[in-house]
Amino acid sequence: MKAGKHRFHCHRDSYCHIFIIGQGNGQAEDGGTYGGMDWEVTLPRDDTYEVKVEYSHRDSNGPSRIEFWWQGNGEDYLPPYSWNDNDCNAQPYQWCGRYRLNKDSAGDSVPWRKFDGDGFLDKSWGGSPGYGISDDFAAAWRRKLNVPAGQYRFYIDHDDGVRFSVNNQLVLDQWANCCQTRQVDVWLNSGDNQLDVDWFDGSGSAMIKVRWEPLQLCSSLNVSSLPYAGGTVSISPAPNCDNATKYRTDTTVSLTANPAASSSFAGWGGDAIGTINTVNLLMNSSKTVNAYFDVCYSLTTSVLTAGAGSISTNPSPNCGSNKYRSGTNVNVLTVPNIGYGFINWSGAATGNSNPQLIAIDSNKSLTANYTQYTAVINTL
Repeated sequence: MKAGKHRFHCHRDSYCHIFIIGQGNGQAEDGGTYGGMDWEVTLPRDDTYEVKVEYSHRDSNGPSRIEFWWQGNGEDYLPPYSWNDNDCNAQPYQWCGRYRLNKDSAGDSVPWRKFDGDGFLDKSWGGSPGYGISDDFAAAWRRKLNVPAGQYRFYIDHDDGVRFSVNNQLVLDQWANCCQTRQVDVWLNSGDNQLDVDWFDGSGSAMIKVRWEPLQLCSSLNVSSLPYAGGTVSISPAPNCDNATKYRTDTTVSLTANPAASSSFAGWGGDAIGTINTVNLLMNSSKTVNAYFDVCYSLTTSVLTAGAGSISTNPSPNCGSNKYRSGTNVNVLTVPNIGYGFINWSGAATGNSNPQLIAIDSNKSLTANYTQYTAVINTL
């Protein structure tokens, strides 16, 4: 160790005693449940020192546990962090890292632990991070990543070995010495996804970097019929993304409007246009489509006396099969044949206006009533 001030830390559940052989000094503390103590000491010269740690456990404090590390002269002090599920859950979207003495250390042999940010994992050391950890160390990180469902590409730069898991599934296993740049494509679910990085440094430089980008996301498709009872829309193919609730971005979807018996398809709105019943959409983004339908009503006309006259309408039927859209105004004209005279209307209209204006807002029936003229011949 170098001469100067050093800080030693013991994290334990009961009694801990730290002292440096030959220096005649030390620090002891008898604690209760799991906690930590610091001891600062000034070393007189650059030299090799023997550090001794004594520990005892009290059954009433629960499981036994001790951790020990130190801050060298000139190093920034890193406060201790606990590594357990409760602490990681407090900040689940940060990389929660635990650092081990080497790749073969037990999982709980951790000199220190810390949160390493909520972005890409980007760690690089010349040899080791310090704080009592020498070269040939190891570390593991875990975090949650909340993203839209889709295909993502992960880039992993590592020196040395790494194992990378997504949602508890191992997707990259490069547990070997030296440096590599790897990429792996992984399907992520909508919402939270768990990322785990297990890494070790063999010798020399130490580095681990993990970043990602979306390759293919899921897009939602919302389709409505207006009015609701006007008809339905057939959609093909079925959703193929995010547990069959959305579409992959390279999917072309065909929509077909199917009017009800009393309706007529009027056209598309939203992210679809046109009046043709079938339209195709490329699902390169989330889309909303409205299918508009017109309610159709019938207008039935008749002449009470057969052969008395004829009836014409203007405009012609404009909805479905020989029906009219609601709100259409129709002029109904009757023309008498020779020997007959128009009297009046009955049914949907009264009076003798000819033509007669009919406002279409329901199914309607209109009858033209005639009288027959009788010829009177006078002989001179």
